[in-house]
Parts: sequence; structure tokens; C-alpha cells
Amino acid sequence: MKKIFLFLFIIITARSMAQEQIYYFPDGKVQSRGNIVDGQMHGVWTFYHENGKRKSMGYYKHGKIDSAWVFFDENELLQKSGWYKNELFDSVWTFWSAQGYVVSMADYRKGKMNGKYVELYPNGKTKLEGQNAEDKRIGTWTYFDYNGVKEKEEIYVNGSLEGPATEYYRNGRKKQEVLYHNNLMNGSWQMWFENGRLQTKGQMKDGLGEGKWCFWDSLAHKTIVGTYHKGKWNGKWTEYDPKGKKLSTGKYDMNKKTGTWSYWDANGDIKKIEVYKKEKLYKEINFEFSQ
Repeated sequence: MKKIFLFLFIIITARSMAQEQIYYFPDGKVQSRGNIVDGQMHGVWTFYHENGKRKSMGYYKHGKIDSAWVFFDENELLQKSGWYKNELFDSVWTFWSAQGYVVSMADYRKGKMNGKYVELYPNGKTKLEGQNAEDKRIGTWTYFDYNGVKEKEEIYVNGSLEGPATEYYRNGRKKQEVLYHNNLMNGSWQMWFENGRLQTKGQMKDGLGEGKWCFWDSLAHKTIVGTYHKGKWNGKWTEYDPKGKKLSTGKYDMNKKTGTWSYWDANGDIKKIEVYKKEKLYKEINFEFSQ
């Protein structure tokens, strides 16, 4: 009997220690309400928007935000929900759009994204997914279209793009692929037509075109060969017709024509010559051929 009375005494004492506290906006509406234990917020607390709708609701532990929390917009529609630990995000958090569908889910540990991250379309299909470590992207990240078809893949190391980044057509064939190093395009850059034939091939350096580049049409005919330097046309450029005959050739100096440029007609006959000096057209010779 003494033990029962002692247990009841403890419960009554604990209850008497917990006092409900209500805070108000200047207009008298409730701003927040919850329990105070030993002078600290403890237990479930609810916060309100000025229009009276709930703003957030969750748990305090000895004055610190802890455990499950839910947040709402001014129409009391869900915005985000998850768990806190020591006042830091520490679980999978879910985020909603103003239209009421889930837009993303992220795994947090000690306040930073660590683990899986997913974004979603309104139809519930995945928009992109990947992994984070200490708020930085790592590993393979994959992007999808509205119907769930893979559009792109990227590889990250410590938050920076590293290795191949590949885009795809809906039929699954590669559309474009470029190599990254230190978050910049460095290395091979290629693009394909939807039929799988190569369209463009070249090199990138620190995010800019560099060296020889080749271009083809959808029937695999080479159309243009030229060189880049720091992302600009520089050096010899030649254009070809589908039969492989030259249509034009000449040199660029950082996007500006220089020296002699020659042009041919469909029969392979020279039709024009241009001479450039000091970035301007100095001379032009047109050839006319009679039948």
C-alpha cells in the first residue's frame, strides 16, 4: 500500500511540475502553447500562424527541439516533417509542395544530408535520386523524365562532378557524354543522333572546347572539322559536302577569320577566295564558270 501511495505521489508531483504556457500575438490570438517543466519547454508544443492555422507542432525535451516535428503553411497544408535530435535534423525528412504532393525526401544525420536524396514529380515518379555525405553529393546521381525514363547520369566525388556525365534518348541510347574533373568539363565530349550515329566529337579543357573537333550528319557523313582554343574557333576549319568534297576551308584566330579562305561549289570547282588581314576582309575574288 505504501508503494502505491508513493507512485501516486510521484505522478501528482510530476503533473504539478508541468504547467501549460500560452503565448499570444499582439491582437490576442494564440501564437504558441505547450508545457513548461522546471522553467523549460518540455513535451508537445504547437505554434500558430497569425490567421490561427497551425504553423508547426512537435516535441521539446528540456528546452531543446527533439523528436518528431511537422510544419504547415498558412493554409495548414503540410510543408515538411521529420525528426530532430539535439535540435538538428536527424532522420528522413519529407518536403511537400504548396499543391500537396511530396517534392523531395532527404536523409539527415546531425543536421546534414547523409544518405539517400530523392525528388519527385507530381505524379509520384522519381525526378532525380542520389546519395549525400555531409551535405555533398557523392556517387552516381540519376535524373528521369516525367514518365520515369532515365534522362541523365552524373558521378560526384565530395560534391564535385568527376568522371562521365551521360544524357540519354528515350530509346535508351546515349545522347551526350562528357568527362568531368574537379567539377569542370575536362576530356572527351561526344554527342550522338537518336539513331546511334555519332554527331559531334571533341575535347574539353576546364569547361571550354580545346583541340580538334569533328561533326557528322545523321547519315554518318563528316560535315565539319576544326580546332578550338579556350572555347573559341582557332586554327584551320573545313566544311564538307555529303560526298566528302570540300565546301570551304580557312583559318580562325580566336573566332575571327584570318588569312586566305577558299570556297567550292557542288561540282568541286573553286567559286570564291577571301583574304583577311587585321580581322577584316581585305580582298575577295569571285569565279564565274560558263557552261
